[in-house]
Amino acid sequence: MARQSDRELSRRLLAATFLLWFSMYTYPSFLAAYAQEEMQAGAMLVGMITGSYGLTQMLLRIPLGLWSDLIRRRKPFLVAGIAAAVVASIGLMCAKSAYGLLIFRALSGVAASTWVMYSVMYSSCFEAGEIQHALGKLSFYQYGSQVVAMLLGALLADRIGKGAAFALAAAAGAAGVMVTLTIRDVPQTGPRQTLRDFAGVLGDKRLLTGTLLSTVFHFVCWGTVLGFTVNWAKGVIGLTTAQLGFLSAAYLLPNTLVARVSGPIAEKTGRRAAMTGGFLLVAAASFLYGQTRAAWQLFAVQILFGCGMGLIVPMTMADAIANIPDERRGAAMGFYQSVYGLGMFLGPVAAGAVVERFSTGADLAAGYRANFAVMAAVGLLGAVIAWIFGKNARKHKA
Repeated sequence: MARQSDRELSRRLLAATFLLWFSMYTYPSFLAAYAQEEMQAGAMLVGMITGSYGLTQMLLRIPLGLWSDLIRRRKPFLVAGIAAAVVASIGLMCAKSAYGLLIFRALSGVAASTWVMYSVMYSSCFEAGEIQHALGKLSFYQYGSQVVAMLLGALLADRIGKGAAFALAAAAGAAGVMVTLTIRDVPQTGPRQTLRDFAGVLGDKRLLTGTLLSTVFHFVCWGTVLGFTVNWAKGVIGLTTAQLGFLSAAYLLPNTLVARVSGPIAEKTGRRAAMTGGFLLVAAASFLYGQTRAAWQLFAVQILFGCGMGLIVPMTMADAIANIPDERRGAAMGFYQSVYGLGMFLGPVAAGAVVERFSTGADLAAGYRANFAVMAAVGLLGAVIAWIFGKNARKHKA
């Protein structure tokens, strides 16, 4: 069980987690449509704006994880990361072109790169057997904040203007800076980590499996839910900006609830079945997006996607550090989050290319449908990988 000091640290980290993700999620529900409709960005550039958030994470998370392990401190990264979220929000609010959105969306990815330290510090408050449940709770706060942020941000954007949503993000980030300043750092003990130690971490099969599956999932997620599903919803179904916030909540809320109980579900059904089932749900939802014709159908598919996401994310995160000693978890989590950042970057970029290739003139509906079909196929690939690697993991327990 966690000590009293660890419980206090975990509570502060949960508060900081809520504010960090809130500061970055008041605007993704409408950002892609905003870039396309008001900044006149083409589908490829929309994909690049969406993917730039993942690109900076892919480039920074391993170096930041290693740096944190080398200096044996986490707190400075927490403070700097959420400060970057404030600057990104202000920059998005002031941007006058799609390329401005590209730059500051990439900066928000810098902020998200420090999630390595949040998850590592939080997991250090618990014993090895408690990590899966602890990370389920952390995911509950992470995605719960995103639900609230997307709803409030979309409502503000619809009734006051997009700038109000960006301003709300900056205010939440500023509050987060104040919270992180009160968090006590926990200096790491033991020998300093080296590049050789990092290479040793990469030999853990469970880390590699979790990272691969997470990368596949994020490719699909950022090519659909956090990418062109928004454009489909607004351009084809006809949702308003405010309704886009509710659409985001429709996948985030079930994701949050399922993530909270993903540990017990995995224990009851087996990790292999739970992970495979999560990918099958995501693949089905990805295909069904292109079949929707009414708002209620789109909302139903979002719920389906969120349930699959709630199974996949906590389990892959737990896999990343389950066998890793505390002093090396920054490097392991940095690797895990950096590599799945590749999926966050390539997913929307590939989606933008598919949309442009299969669209007919100004009518983008055919391109959107083609993209959803591609993402469904990638989701099915994830289910196959989860089934195969789940079988291997059972044979070769780490």
